[in-house]
Amino acid sequence: MSLNPRFAGLLLAVDQRFLPPEVRGDPELARRGQLTVVLSFFLSVACLSSAGVSLFGYALPVIAAVDVVAALLALSVPFVLRATGSLALAANLTLAVTVATMALAAGCVEGITSPAMTWLIVVPIFASLIGGRGMAVRWAVVCTLAVVAMSLAMPWLPAHELPVAVRRQTAAWNYVLMFAMVAVFAQLYERLHARSSTALAAARAELERAREQAALTERMAALGRLAAGVAHEINNPSTFVVGNVRLARDTVAQVLAGASPSSELREVQDALSDALTGATRITETVRDLKTLGRAGDEGNAPVDAADVLDTSLRIVSHQLRQQCMVEKTLHPVSEVLANESRLGQVFVNLLTNAGDAMPPGRPTRENRVRVVTRMSEGRVCIEISDNGAGIEPDALSRIFDPFFTTKPVGQGTGLGLSICRRLVDDLGGQLEVESKLGVGTTFRVRLPALPVARPRTPAPRDAPQV
Repeated sequence: MSLNPRFAGLLLAVDQRFLPPEVRGDPELARRGQLTVVLSFFLSVACLSSAGVSLFGYALPVIAAVDVVAALLALSVPFVLRATGSLALAANLTLAVTVATMALAAGCVEGITSPAMTWLIVVPIFASLIGGRGMAVRWAVVCTLAVVAMSLAMPWLPAHELPVAVRRQTAAWNYVLMFAMVAVFAQLYERLHARSSTALAAARAELERAREQAALTERMAALGRLAAGVAHEINNPSTFVVGNVRLARDTVAQVLAGASPSSELREVQDALSDALTGATRITETVRDLKTLGRAGDEGNAPVDAADVLDTSLRIVSHQLRQQCMVEKTLHPVSEVLANESRLGQVFVNLLTNAGDAMPPGRPTRENRVRVVTRMSEGRVCIEISDNGAGIEPDALSRIFDPFFTTKPVGQGTGLGLSICRRLVDDLGGQLEVESKLGVGTTFRVRLPALPVARPRTPAPRDAPQV
């Protein structure tokens, strides 16, 4: 439901003039703030109108004075909100003015039978609109207590009875004004609620886009950290391949020219075999890197988590080799329904963090990273443990928060673990952590296993890796 342009302009002016930034920036708080400000203005106008009617129509100067004071207090609410930034204070002040005004007006004339007491019925309604269910309940209790107090105080009140005609006119005036106020604010609430819902949906969509962009940024950062290691893994065998191919070419040329005996062609065969081995190694490295870098828009499919972990280990092997010794025990596990690229991203991040957790200055041979795959209670369990420095207890509860990192400034974005948890959650799994200072840290990924008859992994693969 769209807002009238003039009314929308009025709300914009209310936002800019009276709502503090912390309220204006939240669509739901902004809606409540707008309702509070508009209600306070409406009350001030209603009280001034009532004061005029009471003074000039019914010759009730006391009630007119009460209404004028109430109008001034209601008019102060927007300025209180702007000065204090407290929406709760402004909302409660508005409702308190309403209750106090009606109670005083009633007490000055007919007490509990005064038509002004009917206004207490709408107070919980307004409390619900501007503060929610909890505020509505609180103010319903306040109104009940006001009625009880008025009943008990009747013997001490002036209890001036109005003429029947005046009472009827006053009751009619109060009822019409009360119903009109409820109708107006019901429409206003509906329109503002629709606008805030639209704003919230847009904010959620923007947050989702930002989260996806953050995930992509972290993924590219991970690839960047691996670039040096991958270059090393490719450069060594490529040099080996080039050298052997050049040797084979020169030897063949010499044999064809008669400068070397044909028996040397055996060396050519050996050189080409070695070149093939090096080329195969390059192919495997590129294949592993391609698995990690594959676009993430592919759907989930049955994958072997042990195979994905093994591939991730090969990708980070050069980096880990400089930091620690790696021990892997990949027991047979059932397949899981996952995106191989995304799952590999999780493992690479956890492996990289394990390597980075080692205390500086400790010999590499004393640093250990242990990876294990196993079945646990019908789920696939992947554990990545290190004997590094461990994580502080205070930091342990925050390590999955976005942008929180224990690494020095400039060495971590604080997104890796939060993205890992989201990726694992999206697969219906859990990412758990245990850590003890001076002992080390264990990250445990639990994924739901596919219902297959036998595990896909053929046999345990136990081998120390440097």
